This record gives sequence, structure tokens and C-alpha cells, in this order.
Amino acid sequence: MKELGLAHMLAEKRREKGVTQEKLAAYLGVSKASVSKWETGQSCPDILLLPQIAAYFDISVDALLDYKPQMTREEIRRLYAQLSEKFCRGAFEEAWAQCRETVRNYYSCFPLLLQMAGLLLNHSALAGSGKLARQVQEYAAELCVRVKEGSGDVTLLRAANSLEAAASLMLGRPEEATALLKDVNRMPGLGEESIYAAAMQSQGDLSGAKEVLQVCLYRHVTELLSNLSSYLALVSDEPEGFEEGMRRAEGICSLFRVEELHPYLAAQVAYVGGYGWYQLGDREKTIRYLQEYARLCGLIFPAALRGDAFFDRIDPWISGLELGASAPRNEKLIRRGLVEAVRENPLFAPLKEDPRFRRLVEHLEQELGDR
Repeated sequence: MKELGLAHMLAEKRREKGVTQEKLAAYLGVSKASVSKWETGQSCPDILLLPQIAAYFDISVDALLDYKPQMTREEIRRLYAQLSEKFCRGAFEEAWAQCRETVRNYYSCFPLLLQMAGLLLNHSALAGSGKLARQVQEYAAELCVRVKEGSGDVTLLRAANSLEAAASLMLGRPEEATALLKDVNRMPGLGEESIYAAAMQSQGDLSGAKEVLQVCLYRHVTELLSNLSSYLALVSDEPEGFEEGMRRAEGICSLFRVEELHPYLAAQVAYVGGYGWYQLGDREKTIRYLQEYARLCGLIFPAALRGDAFFDRIDPWISGLELGASAPRNEKLIRRGLVEAVRENPLFAPLKEDPRFRRLVEHLEQELGDR
């Protein structure tokens, strides 16, 4: 946050009003020298004078101080990107301090607090596995609680609850995470999107109705594939269930052309295929799926949400997201994670003698620039 701009605002408003320093000083009962020092930043007026000065110029005290208690969505996006870059280039302590300072200055800007919580959880691994990483994760959880206690926005409340659960899991407290999310499967889908679209259609807004349903479809397809990948990893000890699950996941990828629409998710499906088939003892299928994973990783960047020929009405929704089309993690971190998922996974250690495995790792390193 920038420093309070009292000196600049005072001089600017005085000139706008056509008032001399002497006249303002006389109105406030102070010397001309005092006003001059305020405008040059050498000193500040007594706090009790601020309401008088603000009233004189017909502005609020916040405006006089050039203080904005809320950040705009664009400001939050820029700050998120700047801090993410700082975390990734090794300036962790500096970025961590700036996060806390920003939160102190905007403690009632709940969208910002939520994004800072997500930023910290996404980058806490860069602090190592010791005390600092835990401190960062605890702080992120506290920010989520602050949002839940202070915000009345249902969307923010749900997101904060999910992030708090993620923080609890990272902190080794799974019982807290399950308690926070215990009702996640109890509420049946109410079909709000369909109702909303029907209402818009009834009002003659056919374009708006199409956009609502397109966004709904896009979200469900991406969430389905993400959840399906997690599920497949869990059932990799069940040959029939895993094989059928992979068949369905690949069918969805083909049907919705996920390779072009969201290559990260397509790569995730290929990766879990390699993981599962290795668990089931099929080395050939493991290599084949990991080769496909390596190929798809090359299609991910620049990492950004996007539509396609079918999903051609989702751009306004993407633009309205808190981070827009940008990924929540720095691109360098994403690239590194994609390589390490194969190269550093102990499960695949026995494959390092296979020249095909070495080649696909080399391809990943070259394609993603992580050596």
C-alpha cells in the first residue's frame, strides 16, 4: 500500500479551492508555517484537525488522507501477480512481509484477504518444511476465518471455508478439514443456473441465458475431470474400477476436446493413468501414459483459462473472476511441479533405468525449462 497522501491532497485541494496557506491557517487557528510543513510532508496536522480540514474542502477524511480501505479487483490481481513473482524468485521473506503489511492496511477488504490466503497456501512450500511454512499456513487459515466472520458475501464465505479446510489439511489436521466440509455432499444440486437461465430467457435475454448455461457446463466439465482424476488415484488398487474410470475420463476429454480447452486437466488425466497402471504392474501402459503426459504438458503454457469454438461465451465470466484468466500459482512453480511430478516421484524410481522414461523426463525438462 502506498503511504497516506495527506501532503499531496492538502496542497491539491487548497489550490483547487483557490485558498492561500494564510487563509487556511487562519480558518484552522494555526500558523502559515504549520500548513506549509503539512504540504511538504515535514509534519502532520493534529488528528483532531482532520475532520475540520476535510469539512473545509467538502471531502471525507479518507479522501483527505488519500486512503482507500478497499482494493479494486484489478489492484488485487496486480498485487497477487507481483507477490507470486517475488515468492518464486527467492524473495520469500520480503513477499511474506508485504503480504502481512497489505492485510494490515486493508483488513476489511475481504476479497483481498481471501486472495492473500490462497496466495500463501499456493506458495508456502517455498518456505520449506519447517516453522516458517507452518506459520504461513496458520496465517492463511486465520485470514479465512476473518473473511467468514466479517463478510456477508456467500461466494466469499464458501471459498474461505474451502481454503481454511485446505490449510488445515496442510497443517496435518485432517479432522478439522473434514469438520469444515462435512456437509459438502449433503446438499443436492438445486439447479440455480438452469432457473437463472430460464428467468433470463423469459425476459428476452437469450444471449445471457446461453452464457449462464455455457459457464455452468464449463465449470462442471472441469470440476468433473479434476475430481475424477483424484478418484482414479484412490482406486488404482482396483483393476476393473480403475480401467473403467480411465475409459470414462478419456471419453470426457475426447468429447469436450479438453486437450485444447484445458490441457492442464488433460495432462492430469494422463498422469493419473501412468500412476495407476504402474500401481497395477503394467509398465508398458505406464510409459505410454507418461509419454502422453509429457506431450500434453507442452500445450499448457501460457497457463490461462480460455474457451474454444463450443465454449465461446465464457470470456466475460473469466474476466470477472478474482484473478481473471491467470493461474493461482506462478508459472515457474507450475512448470517445476509438472516436471517433478515425474522426475522426483519415488513411485517411478524403478523406471529410471528404462531409456523411454529417461527420454520423456528429458523432454519435460527441455519443454518446461526445469533442469
